[in-house]
Amino acid sequence: MKIRTLRPEDVPAALALSTQAGWNQLEADWTRLLDLAPELCFAGVVDGELVATSTLVSYDEVGWVGMVLVDESHRRQGYGMEIFRQALDAAIEVGLEVVGLDATDAGRAVYQNVQFVDVAPITRWQGELTVPPATASSAFDGTPPVVRDPPVARLRELDEQACGVDRGDLLSRLLSEEGTVAFQAADDRGYAIVRPGRTHWQVGPVIARDGQTLEALLEAVADSLPDRRVIVDVLGESGYATELGRFGLTEHRHLTRMTHQASNPALMGDAVVAAAGFELG
Repeated sequence: MKIRTLRPEDVPAALALSTQAGWNQLEADWTRLLDLAPELCFAGVVDGELVATSTLVSYDEVGWVGMVLVDESHRRQGYGMEIFRQALDAAIEVGLEVVGLDATDAGRAVYQNVQFVDVAPITRWQGELTVPPATASSAFDGTPPVVRDPPVARLRELDEQACGVDRGDLLSRLLSEEGTVAFQAADDRGYAIVRPGRTHWQVGPVIARDGQTLEALLEAVADSLPDRRVIVDVLGESGYATELGRFGLTEHRHLTRMTHQASNPALMGDAVVAAAGFELG
């Protein structure tokens, strides 16, 4: 397998790989990664055919590995580890202090062999987002608890306060994409971004200071969607299972957040409820 940088003309083939794996990505998700990190997205090619991918995005000193995919007909030949090591080596070469990823159970065992350690669980909640009869908005005396499409500069500040790194480029890119909507909770208690996906809307990142704020954000998201099938990738031992369940969501997949060589709460904080996505952290 020859490894080179992923190119815009590879996007259709890359999308075919993520669709083959049953993932939720659209073409826009691959294009976003290329725009954010054009030299750090990798393609594995055999006889001119794209058979493997990996990506690396960075926020200040934190790097995030994602989209480690191998075509079904080319598995069990070591291509997955080879393309993954390309991203990891690139992260080390550019001097990133922390390298993280979200691993499936099968992937976790592989990554442990190359010095990745567990940080926290990450759980995909999924379902049809349904607003319960009484929601957080009732606590605001009828005043809407959230505003739609707030300034990206404000979301950037809230996000950096919660995550500890500047993800402004990611947020700006997300909010520039067709179909993406953002909501900011009153009194700067949090925000949520929702964007289209192949089978479900992706809700994330989500920052919320308390359960009431989370419910207000979920209500706003639900009211904005023509089709309420959503996924939310919730970090840590969620204290918000009650709120998520009240909105019709159930636990669908369990992964593990890991970092290289030492446990580091990368892109996490007390107010971080949901990740931007497994490939984005």
